[in-house]
Amino acid sequence: LNPAADHGKLPKIVREYVDAVMRHKAAELDIEREFICAEFPQAFATADAVWYGQPMFIDLKTGRDPVEAEGNPQLAVLAAFAGQRGSVTGAIFQGGEMKTAQFDMTIWYPKIIAALAKVYGDNPTPCPGDHCSKCRARNFCPAHKHIEAEW
Repeated sequence: LNPAADHGKLPKIVREYVDAVMRHKAAELDIEREFICAEFPQAFATADAVWYGQPMFIDLKTGRDPVEAEGNPQLAVLAAFAGQRGSVTGAIFQGGEMKTAQFDMTIWYPKIIAALAKVYGDNPTPCPGDHCSKCRARNFCPAHKHIEAEW
């Protein structure tokens, strides 16, 4: 697929997304870039688009539920796994709009690594809650089954 040549053939949301991504000019663009956490190689995250130079991690959202960029842990995880330790920009593209936020990775990075240590440590601690509704493992998670039984 060549976004420039095939632009008119793309669905509207994809055309809007490509246009928005291409408006941000930086040193180098990566599409569908997978990052692996150096400290926990079993953990990975995929950015829909990444601009390098002044790094911007972009995530395309196509669902109905609005997603904010500000304080979005998914964007912070992308930056952390990419090795960013300073200030970075995260962006959510949804509904024809690019929402951006700054992330101070000196604050976010230690929190992310601490959370991963709990998940990948010898005794992982389940933390069931509202976020379980989006988890692919919820049907196999003993903590989630316990919560469902209480409902």
